[in-house]
Amino acid sequence: MLGISFILSMALCFQEDKDLDALLRQFNRGYSSPDPKARATAVAELSKSPHEKTLLRIVPLLTGEAKEVRIAAARGLGNFQDHKKTVTPTLVGTLAANPKDLDLQEAVFGALGALQDESALPTIHQSFRGPQMRVAKAALGAAAAIRGKDSLGALLEFLRDLQKWQKNNHSGGYRDESGIGDQAAQKARLEELTQHTIKTFQAITREPWATVGEWEVWCKKHLASFTVPK
Repeated sequence: MLGISFILSMALCFQEDKDLDALLRQFNRGYSSPDPKARATAVAELSKSPHEKTLLRIVPLLTGEAKEVRIAAARGLGNFQDHKKTVTPTLVGTLAANPKDLDLQEAVFGALGALQDESALPTIHQSFRGPQMRVAKAALGAAAAIRGKDSLGALLEFLRDLQKWQKNNHSGGYRDESGIGDQAAQKARLEELTQHTIKTFQAITREPWATVGEWEVWCKKHLASFTVPK
């Protein structure tokens, strides 16, 4: 005789499959729209139900689709924490394949932060150095969200470079949509990145220090033995 727990488990699985099939049918109806915004909305709704079947439907939409849909797919993949081994390398590959699409890059970094997957940190750390300001800030935001200890050394090195560039009147190579700009604009960008870097230090360590000098001192005293607090 089948046990009650087994029967209940089978009933729950059946109901889950039934609900998932209904969700996919609803997605197909929304995705059939010729309006990219409507298709993007359908993708966003589908991503709220992370599952192997929904993952397989969303991942291909990172390429070959309207921009709104690709951004919705990238953002939505941040919900798939149980599928990091597939999703993280897919998102990292999307960054490499779309270096000029700043909106998509921002969406990908947001998703990587939501996934909390430290395997993405090497790519995130590289992206601190731009050259686009929006990308650099998004990468710092992802590091702040993941809160991996490995980020602290990369942040310290980056902070030192920012200080060196400011001292030597170097732009650091950063630009925004308007280009590199004059010396005042370059200086302002480096200061903005300095503040974002300090906020990332604060997010990871839960320490309050607010100046470059204070973080230099803190790193000398505590970095080697530091454990990221929960």
